[in-house]
Amino acid sequence: GEIAVLCRTHRQMDLLEKTLSREGIPYVAAGRGSFLEDPKVRGTCAFFRYLVLGEETDRKTAAELLLGQEESRMTETLFAGLEETFRPLMQKGRPAKILDLWMEEQRLQENTAMQQLRGAAVLCGRMEEFLLNLSSGEEGDLLRCGGRTYQADAVHLMTLHASKGLEFPVVILHGVSRGQLPLETEKEPADIEEERRLFYVGMTRAKEELILTGAGELSGFWKEVPEKYSKKEKTEGSRKKEQPRQLSLFDFLPKGEQP
Repeated sequence: GEIAVLCRTHRQMDLLEKTLSREGIPYVAAGRGSFLEDPKVRGTCAFFRYLVLGEETDRKTAAELLLGQEESRMTETLFAGLEETFRPLMQKGRPAKILDLWMEEQRLQENTAMQQLRGAAVLCGRMEEFLLNLSSGEEGDLLRCGGRTYQADAVHLMTLHASKGLEFPVVILHGVSRGQLPLETEKEPADIEEERRLFYVGMTRAKEELILTGAGELSGFWKEVPEKYSKKEKTEGSRKKEQPRQLSLFDFLPKGEQP
């Protein structure tokens, strides 16, 4: 709960979420996340938005997104059946429980994006609140759990933008590599000053210890960190000589501070 892992993009967050889940480390992720663009997630949100708001235009949109085709007699029957099942749950059911039933009904239990949507629902008490949070919540307010239930003692995972104004005893700033921080593509060169400001935001979230990680060609920002304040470690060489072992975030904590 004292550790935050920060990164530049939502794509990096997706990879970090998979890594934390694989290692069994509980986490709470902040930010909109690329999972919201998944077709199954969009269809699901459109369906429950219609049930909450009841607008006819929302119904048509929900049917098309959910069933993947324009309205017809068959889609009308399917949609009406789903509405009959889930509408009674809107007032008394918690969003996470409703989505559990929905994912089972739609056979989406293994869909990663839907699992992330369900993780965001854990922190809300009513479906209306959940949908409003998804549509209009600030980046740092959109939280999702990495497990079935919320755990207070969990790693905080977020983008640099979402971390503004927050502080943590230990911060791991992930992906300080060329092309990632500063972020640049072939079509869009990096705005170096803006990227440097974000780098500074990430560094100053740490109250006691800051860990920077990078791979491949490192970012030019590494040169701006005074050597007298830092200790550099390279993991690749040492791993080749030692017996293979699975690393976790806790391997980077100072000795004597292991959990």
